[in-house]
Amino acid sequence: MKNINLTYIGKKIAYFSSITGTVILVLFLLSKSELFVTAGLYFLLTAFIINSLLFLCILLEFLGKPADWRVYLVTMLRMLINIPLSILYCHVAISFHL
Repeated sequence: MKNINLTYIGKKIAYFSSITGTVILVLFLLSKSELFVTAGLYFLLTAFIINSLLFLCILLEFLGKPADWRVYLVTMLRMLINIPLSILYCHVAISFHL
């Protein structure tokens, strides 16, 4: 069975989540369309579930291989950076929506 590189997947998912969230926010700010508010909320929920599950898998792998702690820590930090970014985007969208 082929070994799955969770840290690589985690970095890509974190990058994809931040880029996609940014695109949705920019499209909303440019168009003021309710469609992007709805898409953003669905994306936020979906990204939260996927990122949380992947983060948990990486954390469990980290606990099993503490010798490679730097690789796991960097990946988990990249994933955690999306949390304040998402909060900021929600605040901006709510401020402009009202």
